[in-house]
Amino acid sequence: MSLRRLSGPPRRPATGRLREDWLGTIFAPRETFAALSARPAPRRAGVAVLLLGVLWALLFSWLASDGRAPSFTRWLPFPPSSFYRAASIYAVPLLLGLWLGGGQVVHVLCGQKSPVGASLGVLGFTLAVPATVTFVIPDLVVYGFNGQVGLGQAVRVTGTITLLWSFGLTALALRTLHRLSRWHAVRNTLILFTILALPAAIFLR
Repeated sequence: MSLRRLSGPPRRPATGRLREDWLGTIFAPRETFAALSARPAPRRAGVAVLLLGVLWALLFSWLASDGRAPSFTRWLPFPPSSFYRAASIYAVPLLLGLWLGGGQVVHVLCGQKSPVGASLGVLGFTLAVPATVTFVIPDLVVYGFNGQVGLGQAVRVTGTITLLWSFGLTALALRTLHRLSRWHAVRNTLILFTILALPAAIFLR
């Protein structure tokens, strides 16, 4: 008997599993969330959030290097002229913090029926994948072609699509992971998004 047979089937590289979970969130979310529920993968979800944070930081750095400032300045934590420079620094830790805090909120809301790691494992993908695909990447493209004016117009569309997609994915993930009714999944998702909305609205513009 070979050593390969004794050691079991070869394990897929971590990058391959991340790619499968990431694409599965888009094309087969129910099956993907069921698999993540059976075998929680908070580290891979964290990498998805990290990648989103890096892309967002790049967008903020680009805006800062062009001397841009947010068009909506109410409740800004920094002067408008330095906001994007500061945001490029804190984007990654902020998004990771929102993800970790969101996992704890889900764990409490859903009656602690599954480990926190399981909640983090699905939440990272339901938040990061839509924000990457329909928000940050389109923003980078639009800004490159049409500048900040085009970016402001596009955000109204990309932001709405991202919010609705992420909300639907998160509700589906909570139903799959915690075996909730449709109503309870939607209610808990609404509470979660309301909690995350304030820091996101203040620090990510």
